[in-house]
Amino acid sequence: MVPAGMSDMDQIRSAVNNVARRCRWQRGWSGAWTGFLLGAAVALVSLLAHKLFPVSFTVSLFGLLAMPLGSG
Repeated sequence: MVPAGMSDMDQIRSAVNNVARRCRWQRGWSGAWTGFLLGAAVALVSLLAHKLFPVSFTVSLFGLLAMPLGSG
């Protein structure tokens, strides 16, 4: 919604600014979910490696820490 006293050019600038802000939010959320997904995948592989192979607990712990650190 734009105020009635704005010129046509100001209305266009306002609309473009709103769209740009929305696109930045969408890119931010997309990047956060991508990081979360990659972190969860690394954590899952680490957990599977710990269960299936003789991998030390320290290596598994670092892999499990990848999930919260991957999304940030």
